[in-house]
Amino acid sequence: MSPVLRNQRTRLQARRKMRRKLAENGKKSVASAKRPRLLLKLLLPKKRQNRKRRKRFARSGRKSERSGRRLKQLPPQLPRLLLLLKKRQNRKKKRKLVENGKKSERSAKRLRRLLLKLRLMLRLKENEKKKRKRRRRERRRKKRRRRRRKRKRRLRPLMFRNLCFCVRVVVEHSMKKMVMLIWLNVQTRRERELN
Repeated sequence: MSPVLRNQRTRLQARRKMRRKLAENGKKSVASAKRPRLLLKLLLPKKRQNRKRRKRFARSGRKSERSGRRLKQLPPQLPRLLLLLKKRQNRKKKRKLVENGKKSERSAKRLRRLLLKLRLMLRLKENEKKKRKRRRRERRRKKRRRRRRKRKRRLRPLMFRNLCFCVRVVVEHSMKKMVMLIWLNVQTRRERELN
């Protein structure tokens, strides 16, 4: 037997099996069997779909994966029910928007987008501040290390002399930063002992 004929035969067998099942459950056709299930689906709350999938179907002008397929099998009274449900949902949305002081869904979305942008901007600014602080800290640490090393080196040859070095002090006064130079005269321990 050719593969085409075999496929046809399997399809026919599947159809007969389906009809037998439907007849056992007191249904005439697939559509009539699906009708109560569809009505129940409309009345029950919707399951949350995967966001990515929802976006993909929204791009193609469909609400969900099933919506395109379901419309072909709708019984005659269902489109009216669907419309009524949609109208009711829209009214609910409008009421919510008016309660929150928004004119339309678009304006509400715009505000939401703006808020999201602001939050993002704030987060970015905070991150930048943190980065700056971290860098400053690292710089200070490096400078301290360098200074320590330099001082040690300087002190070794100048053991018995008076040491003069300058300390730079930054004073913040009203709006200006003032730099003060303080000269310190430091005696070494050996000199103190001698004196």
